[in-house]
Amino acid sequence: MQTASPMARMARCESTGRREPAGHVEAIAPLRRGVRGVRVLTVAVSLLLLAVPASAHDTKEYTMLLKEDGVTPDGVPPGVLVSTDSLFFYNLDSREEAIHRILIDADGDGGFEGVDDMATAWLSP
Repeated sequence: MQTASPMARMARCESTGRREPAGHVEAIAPLRRGVRGVRVLTVAVSLLLLAVPASAHDTKEYTMLLKEDGVTPDGVPPGVLVSTDSLFFYNLDSREEAIHRILIDADGDGGFEGVDDMATAWLSP
């Protein structure tokens, strides 16, 4: 059976500078520094992976023109508008005594009397 060479079990003493047999603390100390670095790296990578990517929506403005032949554009597709967007309605209908009212079915139930539904006052040119 082979044993480790006596030189392999020697360590330089930091206080005296002499080579002495390695104590258990001196033999483990380099390993502890390495483990500490791995721990820090693991925590850093975990925090990066847990960070939730954020996305923003630019505020958009939609202009709806109320004309004699209808609304231009025909409408806004469902799911396009968000709470930060703006809708502007311009009444360009030049017919005599033509008035318009905008009703928005926000909850999509087909009725315009819901809590989330919206209605404007009567618009005249």
